[in-house]
Amino acid sequence: MTVMQAELAALEKDAVVWDNASSDLGGGSTAVTGLTLDTGAMSWAAEVTGLTTTYADFLTHVSGLLDEGKTNTAQIAEGLRTVKRSYESADADTRDDFVGLWDAK
Repeated sequence: MTVMQAELAALEKDAVVWDNASSDLGGGSTAVTGLTLDTGAMSWAAEVTGLTTTYADFLTHVSGLLDEGKTNTAQIAEGLRTVKRSYESADADTRDDFVGLWDAK
């Protein structure tokens, strides 16, 4: 394996790590979205003081942050793959430029 091949493989391996992080964050967001806690689970004071609303708002905020993280980490993975494709394309183009360059005439 050449150094270039090793570097390209490392880019793909890193992209998979970021894909997995994205998936994990998405799972966390789904889990948070499914959480509920009503007045009966807290106390009568939770409704009076606005704690149930605050809790629901907090869950919405956390879910949004997890979704944002999911999107951002997926974009990082795609960015790494874009870099990999660019190197592969440039490598192929350069190789094509040299084909026949030193062939005997």
